[in-house]
Amino acid sequence: MEGKSKELLKIISKTLKILGISPSKEGYYYLRDSIYLYITNPKYHFKITKELYPYLSKKYQKTESAIEKSIRTTIETGWNNCDLDYSNELFANTIRYDKGKPTNNEFIATVSDYIDLDL
Repeated sequence: MEGKSKELLKIISKTLKILGISPSKEGYYYLRDSIYLYITNPKYHFKITKELYPYLSKKYQKTESAIEKSIRTTIETGWNNCDLDYSNELFANTIRYDKGKPTNNEFIATVSDYIDLDL
């Protein structure tokens, strides 16, 4: 794996862990790959269900609905366990906390944008 790719994966992993998402969850790897692809390939922007889930489905040999559900469950678990200050910084003014956790699309896009701006 190329040096920049490995470094980006480390940054994504660190961010997910601060957001309460553990590598012990299957959805962690789907999220990590989703964020990586969203940052590195514009073809996935705004096409999570039409491009990203099918790609992950083939890669992990799971159904698209299983990928989507695992990501959703992992985000929910993390949302309940995350560093609130970091979460507030990252999702400031983009997520209505009274409505609960962000959608898969909101989470992937927001985290990707946050990391990409720091690169």
